[in-house]
Amino acid sequence: LIILGEDFYIYAEDPVNDSHVTANWPGMGHILGLLTFWAAESVGLAFLRWFLSVLAVIGGVFIGRLLLVRVLRQRWHLMVFEGCEGALCTVSATTCMTLMVASLIYNLFVPEGAKLLGGYSMELLHLFGAKSLQYRYVNKVFQTLSGSVDILAIVMIIDTVLQDTRVFPNWLPCLKRAWMGGGGYVRVVAAWVIVLASCSTLGVLVFSTGTDAGSIQWTTTTLGGTSEFVRSMLAAWIVLTDLLTVAQDWDFPMFEEPLEVEVPVKIAGTFSSSVRCDCIGKIIQKLPKLSLPSCIESVMPSFADLHLSINGKWLTYGPLLGVMVIDLCCAKSQLFYDPVDYGQYVDPADSRIYVIVDEAYLAEAYEDGVVVKPEMI
Repeated sequence: LIILGEDFYIYAEDPVNDSHVTANWPGMGHILGLLTFWAAESVGLAFLRWFLSVLAVIGGVFIGRLLLVRVLRQRWHLMVFEGCEGALCTVSATTCMTLMVASLIYNLFVPEGAKLLGGYSMELLHLFGAKSLQYRYVNKVFQTLSGSVDILAIVMIIDTVLQDTRVFPNWLPCLKRAWMGGGGYVRVVAAWVIVLASCSTLGVLVFSTGTDAGSIQWTTTTLGGTSEFVRSMLAAWIVLTDLLTVAQDWDFPMFEEPLEVEVPVKIAGTFSSSVRCDCIGKIIQKLPKLSLPSCIESVMPSFADLHLSINGKWLTYGPLLGVMVIDLCCAKSQLFYDPVDYGQYVDPADSRIYVIVDEAYLAEAYEDGVVVKPEMI
């Protein structure tokens, strides 16, 4: 709840959320642009994006497994990376890097006159409700995503605590019995109702904010009016709170329950203690077998054992670790905030920040979200 409150406060205070300039985040924009292959200017470029995306994912999985097995497990003996969950973390990181490299390779083959991939290539966010790629709309998507993950983590942590019979078995026994009542259907239905209702309400509220008439606006000067230093410290505190939320778990950092637990903790909204998927390995086994060099086959996974298995703790904290990346980007934008970069200027009399809303004027001063004529601001 503290994280959720902090997120909304910094969202209300951040002047970037009112900017009419095109959002530009190098790295993130490159990857999202490559994955949005249907937004390419021609069928040929769309196929090139798709082909490079597939190669990048395969390469990311291959490099991630090599790093996981040869370095993290065999050489460094890091137990936290044991199991399917540790493999997913490693492979996700390496796949992001290979997708970034693939986007740069794509730019080498783009014909003259076609749009290159860059920090502004975030057309994928249109699918999530962004009216345009301006900061004021893009940040609404990320705020909704961050808040929804926070709500999901809150519900899953509460569900875990109310299922506990091992650490604090005598804490709120009546509430625990009620939560586990009806053969477990009370906790399952309650979890779905709370998550869906809360996330829907959050999305409606966030997308109703803005400076237009009838929009929800933050105008208080009692709690508002913070400087970029205060906002930077608040963003850093949000990241620290995220880390503390993950680290306070009883089974951190392995997130594996002891073997003596008779009834394992189930995932919120389900009757299962883990999510398992074996269909990927079964599909690959039915494909024609390719003859690969022995050096490659030695590091490739066994397709017979290829499956996806994630326990409840990783489903709770895994997305929260991903949100930390968004929070770190927020902290970076606050720390290096310059009004000129966002089509804004400061009144020297009272240090208030004013936003330029003339988009035709901004189009002359900015190119793809980067200021090219700072003297106009």
